[in-house]
Amino acid sequence: MGDFTVQFGRLVAYRGESAEVVVPDNVTVIGRRAFHFSNVTSVTLPDSVTEIEQEAFMYAKLTHIQFGHGIKKIGADAFLCDLDKKEYLYPKLPIAVFSKGDQRRALYHFVHNAKAGNYTAEVYKKNLTYVRSHLLDEIEYKRVCIDTLMEDPELLKEVLASGKIPATKLDSLISQLI
Repeated sequence: MGDFTVQFGRLVAYRGESAEVVVPDNVTVIGRRAFHFSNVTSVTLPDSVTEIEQEAFMYAKLTHIQFGHGIKKIGADAFLCDLDKKEYLYPKLPIAVFSKGDQRRALYHFVHNAKAGNYTAEVYKKNLTYVRSHLLDEIEYKRVCIDTLMEDPELLKEVLASGKIPATKLDSLISQLI
């Protein structure tokens, strides 16, 4: 544990020299800037890690990460580094775990890449749930919704009256998007 500074389950700093790191099982949070400017290229996180704070890997040389199953929250710009987010982040973690700004990028990636089959069944299902609950809040979906509403005056009246898209129409909208 000499390479890691851990305080009450929070990894606050990595001071080791290894490019490949396995985070200890007693860590529950990767702290802000814990791997800031590090030469780490590969990280394996245990299931015990539930949160990655903002800027945790900022400017690190990270190119690969293996997540445990416990991730519930990722702070803003946690992966502002060399990591290929399209391959290692978005297909492996549900949209809802990301910060607001990163959710938009994850959502965009999901909408444009979900049919490629690179999402696990679990993440795909969670992302569909996210899409359903946030449909009208996202710009990409608003565009599709507006196009659809303009083609269906009765649906437009219903949405304007209730503020929601009927569940029966929602699934067909989502299938158009992905």
